[in-house]
Amino acid sequence: MNIITTLGDIPKEFERSLFVFTISQCYEEVKNHLEGMAAHAVVFLPSPESQNKDPAEVLAWEEIAISLSDMILFWLPGSSTPAEVAYCSVVFGKWASSGKVIYGRASADLPEEDLRIFGYLDSLATREMLTKHSSAVDCIGDFLRKTQNGVVRKDGERFVPLHVYNHVAFSKWYEGMKTVGNRLDGANFEWAFRVGPNKAFTLFWVLHVDIWVKAENRNKSNEIVLARADIKCVFPYYIPANITSEMDCEIVLIKEFRSPARTDDCFIHELPGGSAFKAKDPIQEAIDELRQETGLAIDARAPGSKDRVKDHGARQLAGTTSAHQAHLFSIELDKAEIEYCRKAAATKSMLGNAAETEQTYVEVLKLGDAIKSNLIDWTTLGMLHYVLHEAVQSKIAPVEDAKQGCDGCSIC
Repeated sequence: MNIITTLGDIPKEFERSLFVFTISQCYEEVKNHLEGMAAHAVVFLPSPESQNKDPAEVLAWEEIAISLSDMILFWLPGSSTPAEVAYCSVVFGKWASSGKVIYGRASADLPEEDLRIFGYLDSLATREMLTKHSSAVDCIGDFLRKTQNGVVRKDGERFVPLHVYNHVAFSKWYEGMKTVGNRLDGANFEWAFRVGPNKAFTLFWVLHVDIWVKAENRNKSNEIVLARADIKCVFPYYIPANITSEMDCEIVLIKEFRSPARTDDCFIHELPGGSAFKAKDPIQEAIDELRQETGLAIDARAPGSKDRVKDHGARQLAGTTSAHQAHLFSIELDKAEIEYCRKAAATKSMLGNAAETEQTYVEVLKLGDAIKSNLIDWTTLGMLHYVLHEAVQSKIAPVEDAKQGCDGCSIC
């Protein structure tokens, strides 16, 4: 452990990092425990002597050290001074929901005044599903477990906490930046939305970044990067016989209430899709989402089933807002499949994943009607046109050729 005390020099690179909050009387105990751990990590440990140094310098150092830390450990074994408690409560409250906090305190009887203070911290810890450790050793052990997949980060990379740096969405975004020669000069970790058992899975994260843009030889530092795992979506459609325009194609969408909706009915009308916590074959993931949200089952094990699913690649959905991409697939339905979808739409059958509060309803409509409805966002319309333009062209070309007449004119 590389222990750095107040105002100490901050390393230019590290694999994992920890900031420790504890009371003055436990400083030596915590330091001894840390020194006894055989691990590669940088630990920022404010020393009791910091109260004798310039407060502004100490605060500035601590703010940078906290920003650089993958985890923030709070070990509060008993009675503390009012100043220590006040500072700890403010910092704990700020970072409790970040995914960076490790919390521990003694379970021994405490004075009523201390119980009120710890009751506040305990409530925050419970709300954020943090484990309440009963010893400093357990707290340090939790840090080592949660950061076991440490990654060497340098310069601006150090400001990206490990649970974001290792996130698949960050890896893909950052790799793209490096490929074109851009550089991450700094970042502020703003927010994370965590879900799943014990909120162990980071669904969304936000970084305020400072990027040096090679193509323009300048830094841009006034934007955030919002990201989540990429999604897979599948576009089911039916092409009627004797079609003359892609506007007559029947498309299958799902209708679902989503809180950000600004449509006329406050529902989102979109392609079936989503993401999985565990990596899957992309086509299988798309087929699974189709079944879950529409009830339409495509047996991926049947001969030729996967060949029906066409891969159109991945692109961003809203490039100025989120870094994640949608991997688009499509499947042309047969008569039995489109009839199933029509019946599901007519009966307004509820599908989806109730355990995750997902309630979906099948919709079947012609592309032309979908465009006129004003319920479908520009991104979805773009995907619909992209797929159908290609799919329909070969089927309407003979009709258009017939209109040219025997001499190639456009009159007869």
